[in-house]
Amino acid sequence: MFETYYKCLQEKIQTIHKEEFPIKAHLAVEGESVQMLCPVCYRPDESEDSQRAIWQVLLHEISTLQEVHENKRIHISKEYTLLIEKIDVSDAGQYFCVERRDYISVYQLDVFLTDKRRSFRLGDEPLTPETFLLKHNLRVFTMWAAWGECNTCDRSGEKSRIGQCTVKKMYQDIPVFPRDYAMMAVYPEGVPCHSTALPRHIRKMSEIGNRESETILVPCQEPCPTDPPVSRITDESGNVVEVVDAGFHSMKDQPQLPSLVKRKVLYENENSHLLLNCPTQHEANMIHWARGESEVDPIDIKKQTKGRVWVDSLSRLHFKPLLLSDTDVYKQVVSVSFIHSFIYLFVHSLSFFAISYHKALAVYSWLLLI
Repeated sequence: MFETYYKCLQEKIQTIHKEEFPIKAHLAVEGESVQMLCPVCYRPDESEDSQRAIWQVLLHEISTLQEVHENKRIHISKEYTLLIEKIDVSDAGQYFCVERRDYISVYQLDVFLTDKRRSFRLGDEPLTPETFLLKHNLRVFTMWAAWGECNTCDRSGEKSRIGQCTVKKMYQDIPVFPRDYAMMAVYPEGVPCHSTALPRHIRKMSEIGNRESETILVPCQEPCPTDPPVSRITDESGNVVEVVDAGFHSMKDQPQLPSLVKRKVLYENENSHLLLNCPTQHEANMIHWARGESEVDPIDIKKQTKGRVWVDSLSRLHFKPLLLSDTDVYKQVVSVSFIHSFIYLFVHSLSFFAISYHKALAVYSWLLLI
């Protein structure tokens, strides 16, 4: 009867021994969903109600510990897994799962703030050098992701590399001056400059607060994928029993069917902030946008619209404010797996109860192409 209970305890002890730091860190982007686990081990000789766990939170903006309650964005499962949807800056803080006055798990949830970013073609502008703040024991630098793939094939295109402004201690055993911040240990690779993971007194330092993250672009030209050759299916004796042309499947093999088209309708006020993103998770530097048949250049689109339309570091397309002239067909291409998102954006002027106002209708269609 106690076998499952003891196994759960053993797994929990092993997990604790593996963890170098007892606090688990989550760094989220506004609008994302975050899940936090609470591994409770139930004694079989006691009722589950007597072993009920609760979630508590110490928000950055509120200095008192309070219980987490469910609402439209926050959900707690029967296994006490905490799910926060559509993350907001106000959600940043430390979350504690408590069972019988014991802390089962502790999470540090931080959120990216509005990113200061410049995009340029390599060679047009110099890269920002790293900065050493000797008096504060801090190093400010750009952490670079890997190069993305070419945004087209069989013709000249571009690929990008995303850099994130990052802060890290120069010497881990020396405190930050004038006030230390122990939670930097939760992020051993460094803390993003523009996020709630950095306390305000560090974030407001001019060398950090004014530093921009960077996206660099370089020209590229890569061949398009070719069709597979004709294949021949043989039996045990080596005799050809079937010839499969390119683009077709053998009668013996069941082909993998493409995902069904998903559609979602959103209504947004004109002059609002509309954000278009991918319904599935992909590396940001793999994603490219097009309006109609014209590619959306991250640098040019921001200049042409005077900052009204832009592509952020997660390759999400922003319209702020949304205008009637934004009506068009938008395509999102993930070149590695040939996944396309077709977004039909219609901006209408509607009248209701003799009051004229504008609404934007965004119809999302996602299609997996093989």
